[in-house]
Formats: sequence, C-alpha cells, structure tokens
Amino acid sequence: MDRREILKAAGVLLGVAISPSCSRALESGEDLNAAPASGELSADAQRIIEVLADLIIPETDTPGAIEAGVPQFIQQIVMDWYTAAERTIFLDGLAALDATSRSNWSLSFVELEPAQQAQLLAALEPVRGPQEQGGDALTAIFMPAGAAGEIPFYLKLKELTVLGYYTSEIGSTQELVYLPVPGRYDGDFELAEIGRQWTT
Repeated sequence: MDRREILKAAGVLLGVAISPSCSRALESGEDLNAAPASGELSADAQRIIEVLADLIIPETDTPGAIEAGVPQFIQQIVMDWYTAAERTIFLDGLAALDATSRSNWSLSFVELEPAQQAQLLAALEPVRGPQEQGGDALTAIFMPAGAAGEIPFYLKLKELTVLGYYTSEIGSTQELVYLPVPGRYDGDFELAEIGRQWTT
C-alpha cells in the first residue's frame, strides 16, 4: 500500500486538516516503519507510546495499532519529521503523563492496570462544554491539527495514531474496506437486463 494514496481519506477520519509535518512525511514515500535516521526515543518513551497506541486502537476483530506498526510510525515522525518545537511538546507530554501516573499511583504509566491507563488517557481528551466557547486558552486546545505545529500533546498523539494505523497496509485493507479500482467495467453486459442505457 502507498500511504500517499489514502492520505486524504485519513484526514477525513481525523476530522481535521493533517499537520504539515505529517503531510510531508506521508507524501515523501519513505518507509515510515523503519528506524529513525535521527536516533531513537528512549526505551521508556517507546514503551509508553506502545501502550497509548494500543489503548487508542486496540485489537478487536481486526488487528490493532501494535500489529499495524503504529508505535514505529510515531517514533519515525517524532524523530525525523517533527520540528524541534513539535518534538518538545510531544516528549514533554509523555513525561508529564508518566509523572502524573507516579504522583497518583506511585507507578510508572506502563506499570498501571489497563483501567488506570485508560483513565489517564481519557483525562487528556478535551471536552468542550458550554462555558468553554471562545476562550483564548481553549482556542489552542481545539485548534485543528493543520493550523499550527504547537497543538497539545494529546491531539498530536491522536493524529499520529490514527494516521499511522489507517495509512498502514493492515489499517487500510483489514479495518477499512479496500477497493483498488472503484466500480467495475463489464464489456459484455446484456442490455436486456436493465432495458435501457445509462447516462452520466
């Protein structure tokens, strides 16, 4: 599968414009599941990313984010394609998540029970209530991903996970229904079966 072929569809799944860094990566034609050229994330950061990706898109009747190679995709984007500012926001977000886990339960994020991990992840999800309309601080939280690189950690995580999954071969052919050539040409079709010609 060519990730570029379904880049536009992946943007629709996110409901927002895709960030410039992700667009550049996906349109580059590079192998985004390879080891980053700029060096790897720490082992702790990689493990947190694996857990987060699995929480967002777990294995069900179709393969989940882990099998689709999403953690490797995330690491590649963060290390090789993110700007320095974007990388700082993402890595600071991982560190803050782990620090919150240690503060609340005296355990690292990856040591928590799945229910506790899901609770922390849910706390990152922005919820827009009636009192949250139009505030300056909230403008940044709900800003579409393509608007600027300085969006919050959770939105970066969600964008990377969804893009990594639905532009992978597994996500685009097993989770989605893959139709290489939409429609079908039948050169030997009996006119009597429909009784009239089609016009377009």
